Amino acid sequence: MIHITMGGCKPCPAGEPLNRSQYGYAPEMTPHEIYEANRGYYAIGAEAETRERYAIFSGIGADGERTVVLAVEIDKIVPVQVPGKPGRKAIEGRILKPGHPIYDAYVGKPIEGARNPVVYLESSFDLRKCACGCGEISRSTFVPGHDQRALHERIAQIGNVAEFITWFDKIFSTGGETIGQHAHLRHGRPQVTRNDQWGHDKYDWPNGLGLFLYDDGRVKVELKDGTVIVTDVSNYASGNSRGSAHVIAQFVRP
Repeated sequence: MIHITMGGCKPCPAGEPLNRSQYGYAPEMTPHEIYEANRGYYAIGAEAETRERYAIFSGIGADGERTVVLAVEIDKIVPVQVPGKPGRKAIEGRILKPGHPIYDAYVGKPIEGARNPVVYLESSFDLRKCACGCGEISRSTFVPGHDQRALHERIAQIGNVAEFITWFDKIFSTGGETIGQHAHLRHGRPQVTRNDQWGHDKYDWPNGLGLFLYDDGRVKVELKDGTVIVTDVSNYASGNSRGSAHVIAQFVRP
């Protein structure tokens, strides 16, 4: 994970690329203020963009000791245009709270600082299963080489490379395949498939949400993210028509 070593709080100059009024740390700052003031811009390597899942931020407290004061789950690392400092990047992510294993393991604990504001920590929390589905453990999204293997396996499901490109361009430009009787649901660019055996249309969104619309009026919602549980799904429609149906699902983290 990334460790951001913060200095004392200082005002930002006019025209600051991230529109910040200050950077650095003061004990009275809230977690949100710490994040907004110190999420970037840094010299972060390209490999770290795909490898690092978390960032912790440390500052000097009132007792004079350096302590971890913030933990963030990284969504993405984005480039920032900084005059005279090429290649600078900022962190975008979710502030973690008590109960999350990263927060509980690091926040409030002393840590050694570094002259470089960005250092990298080895952590068992940074390990994950390879995104190709092989089950192997990696520090990156994929075990080396498995991203290419996974891509070629999916191309083979469509046909050759030319057929895959044609299929992808069609999906991307239209927001989803026009398969089944409910193809008007386009929000978020879902991929639509039809299963005549079970009598339903399925909508798969990039965020892992799946929506099943059955011909007999039933509705089912699934989420591929195992950290979220679907607790309630309600379907509202007029009569037997689902053309104007509203599907409401409630999700919670266990």
